[in-house]
Amino acid sequence: GYSEIRHGNSYLQTIGWDGSECPDAYGILTYSQSTDPASAHYADMTRLYSGKGWVDLPFCEGDRDAQEIGRESISE
Repeated sequence: GYSEIRHGNSYLQTIGWDGSECPDAYGILTYSQSTDPASAHYADMTRLYSGKGWVDLPFCEGDRDAQEIGRESISE
Protein backbone atom coordinates (compact mmCIF):
# COMPACT_ATOMS: atom_id res chain seq x y z
CA GLY A 1 0.00 0.00 0.00
CA TYR A 2 0.86 3.65 -0.16
CA SER A 3 2.08 5.72 2.75
CA GLU A 4 -0.20 8.51 3.90
CA ILE A 5 1.42 11.77 2.86
CA ARG A 6 0.71 14.44 5.48
CA HIS A 7 2.71 17.44 4.22
CA GLY A 8 5.29 18.63 1.70
CA ASN A 9 5.73 18.01 -1.99
CA SER A 10 4.45 14.66 -3.15
CA TYR A 11 3.74 15.00 -6.88
CA LEU A 12 5.45 17.61 -9.03
CA GLN A 13 4.85 18.31 -12.71
CA THR A 14 6.22 20.90 -15.10
CA ILE A 15 5.26 21.58 -18.70
CA GLY A 16 7.00 23.94 -21.10
CA TRP A 17 6.56 24.86 -24.74
CA ASP A 18 9.51 25.58 -27.00
CA GLY A 19 7.59 26.21 -30.22
CA SER A 20 7.51 22.57 -31.30
CA GLU A 21 4.29 20.63 -31.79
CA CYS A 22 4.51 18.84 -28.44
CA PRO A 23 5.25 20.38 -25.04
CA ASP A 24 8.07 19.21 -22.79
CA ALA A 25 6.40 17.50 -19.82
CA TYR A 26 8.17 16.16 -16.73
CA GLY A 27 6.95 14.89 -13.39
CA ILE A 28 7.99 13.03 -10.27
CA LEU A 29 6.30 11.18 -7.40
CA THR A 30 8.69 12.19 -4.62
CA TYR A 31 7.90 9.37 -2.18
CA SER A 32 8.26 6.55 -4.78
CA GLN A 33 5.63 3.97 -5.70
CA SER A 34 6.18 1.11 -3.26
CA THR A 35 6.44 0.68 0.50
CA ASP A 36 8.02 -2.78 0.02
CA PRO A 37 11.81 -2.55 0.58
CA ALA A 38 12.29 -5.53 -1.77
CA SER A 39 10.66 -3.68 -4.68
CA ALA A 40 12.73 -1.90 -7.34
CA HIS A 41 10.28 0.99 -6.92
CA TYR A 42 10.76 1.29 -3.14
CA ALA A 43 12.92 4.43 -3.23
CA ASP A 44 13.59 4.99 -6.93
CA MET A 45 11.70 8.27 -7.23
CA THR A 46 13.00 9.50 -3.87
CA ARG A 47 16.58 9.05 -5.11
CA LEU A 48 15.71 10.76 -8.40
CA TYR A 49 14.04 13.67 -6.56
CA SER A 50 17.00 14.13 -4.21
CA GLY A 51 19.26 14.32 -7.27
CA LYS A 52 16.98 16.96 -8.83
CA GLY A 53 15.90 14.54 -11.56
CA TRP A 54 12.61 14.31 -13.45
CA VAL A 55 10.67 11.62 -15.31
CA ASP A 56 9.90 12.38 -18.96
CA LEU A 57 6.10 12.31 -19.34
CA PRO A 58 4.93 11.27 -22.81
CA PHE A 59 2.50 13.99 -23.85
CA CYS A 60 1.84 13.60 -27.58
CA GLU A 61 0.46 10.49 -29.24
CA GLY A 62 3.77 9.41 -30.81
CA ASP A 63 5.57 9.73 -27.47
CA ARG A 64 2.85 7.74 -25.69
CA ASP A 65 2.89 5.01 -28.34
CA ALA A 66 6.68 4.70 -28.07
CA GLN A 67 6.46 4.15 -24.30
CA GLU A 68 3.35 1.97 -24.27
CA ILE A 69 3.76 -1.24 -22.30
CA GLY A 70 0.31 -2.68 -22.90
CA ARG A 71 -3.27 -1.77 -23.66
CA GLU A 72 -6.55 -3.05 -22.24
CA SER A 73 -10.12 -2.33 -23.28
CA ILE A 74 -12.79 -2.25 -20.59
CA SER A 75 -16.51 -2.32 -21.31
CA GLU A 76 -19.72 -3.19 -19.56
